[in-house]
This record gives sequence, structure tokens and C-alpha cells, in this order.
Amino acid sequence: MQINIGIIDDQLLFRKGMIALLEKQEGFNILWEAGSGSHAMELLKELNENTDILLLDLNLPGMNGMEIMKLVKERYPLLKVIILSIHEEERFIIRLIELGANSYIVKSASPEEVEKTIRLTIEKGFYFNDNITKVLFNNFNGARKRTSLTTDFTKREEEILQCICEELSTKDIAKKLFISERTVEGHRNSLILKTSVKNTAGLVIYAIKNNLVNLHFYLKS
Repeated sequence: MQINIGIIDDQLLFRKGMIALLEKQEGFNILWEAGSGSHAMELLKELNENTDILLLDLNLPGMNGMEIMKLVKERYPLLKVIILSIHEEERFIIRLIELGANSYIVKSASPEEVEKTIRLTIEKGFYFNDNITKVLFNNFNGARKRTSLTTDFTKREEEILQCICEELSTKDIAKKLFISERTVEGHRNSLILKTSVKNTAGLVIYAIKNNLVNLHFYLKS
């Protein structure tokens, strides 16, 4: 499977280095690159349907990365966005995911971590590494609502929400629950509509914040 990637970063050396790194990985294709948000949005007018992953730096001239992400999510909601940033503050990461980021990579990450994040974001719709998992757990563990939020989720939707939070792929959820992948996607879309989040990553944040899932899978050694 070929993964078509667009990258937005104003630091030419970093951008070219990232492109060189990604082009070495099997199945990765750098479809386009941009050094500013305005250039990127122009490219996306023609290339959005062919772009699978957008690597987006937050510190950009003109429109910043957060403004670009909002535009991308409004115009191209199916496009998966991975944030590139030097920031590691908990609230900052949480806010970006709530706004629609599918994944988050700190610029000091290893090449292996970058590759893994891209592949799992394509496969599952989002990816949180161990550090971001700890951010989620630490941020919500003490502040989560003591009583579960009243929802109109069906029993099956509750099961699928738990599986999504356990980072199972659509294929794995279908196999576990003995249903079709199409049925899984239908329930996932229903959950997104009912919770008014932007994507699968937002579903995970919503579920944890509102005490809707068992957090045993976050208690990693």
C-alpha cells in the first residue's frame, strides 16, 4: 500500500531531512511539500484527494499550524493530520487532538517513531505513543467525571468505543466482535456524530474524559 504524504514546514533543512528520511521507507511517497500555510492550501485544492497524511508544523509564517489545521478539517475532513512540534506540554497536546489532530510527533522523535506514527495513523485513524498515552492518563485520571455521562450509545457502540480506545484497527474490531468491517465503520461514524468530535482521536479523548471506557489499557509498565 502506498501512503501519499504532504509536508508543511518552513524550515527548509528540517523539511528536506524529513523528506529524505521518509522516502527511504517502503510504501511512503512524498506527494508534495510546502514552506507556508498559504502555499499548502493552494496545493491541497488540487491534491487533497490523493493526499493520505499531512505532516504539519505548528510554527509557520503567516497562518500558523493551528489555523491551517482548522481549515483542513473544515474543507477536507477525511485527511489525516499529524502535528510536528517542539512542544510537549500536556494541555497543548490535548487541545490539538480535540481540534482534530489525528496524531502528534515531537520533533525530537526517532525515525522509527515517525514511521510507526504514520503507518498506525493510516491503519487506525490515530496513534498515541507511550508519552502521549501518559499525558492522556495524567490529564484525565483525577479529573474524570465520577458518574458516566448519559449517552444514547447502543451496547454495540459501547463495545466498539472500548475497542477503539484500546487502539484496535477496524479489521481487529471486526474479528473480535464477529461483525463486518463495514459494520464497524458504520458504528464508528455514528459515535462520531453522537459525540460531535472531529475524528477517531477525538472519540478517544471524549471517552476518557467522560469515563466511558475501562482505562486498564493505559496502565502500561
